Amino acid sequence: MQKVETIPLALLLGPALTMGLTAVVMAAVAIINLMNGTSDMLTSAPTLVMSFSMLCGTLLWPLLTKHSEKETSGRDGSGTSKEISGISERSA
Repeated sequence: MQKVETIPLALLLGPALTMGLTAVVMAAVAIINLMNGTSDMLTSAPTLVMSFSMLCGTLLWPLLTKHSEKETSGRDGSGTSKEISGISERSA
C-alpha cells in the first residue's frame, strides 16, 4: 500500500489566492476604466476575459487537485480497485 502525502493547506491555496486576487484587481481596473470612459470595450475585453479565466482556475485547480489525489490514493500500482475486482470475477 502506498503512503498518501498530504499537501499543507497554505501550499495548496497560496498560489490560487494570489492568482485570484490578481484577477479581481485586473477586472476592477478594467471596469473602472470602462466606467470613466478612459477605455473602450474592445480594449478592456481581453483583460476581462483573462480575469475571468484566472478566477475559474483559482476555484477549479484546488478542487481538481484534491479529486486527483483521492483517485490516485485508491490505486496500488497495478490498477484501480474496480479493475482488480473485475479481473478476479472473470477468472472465477
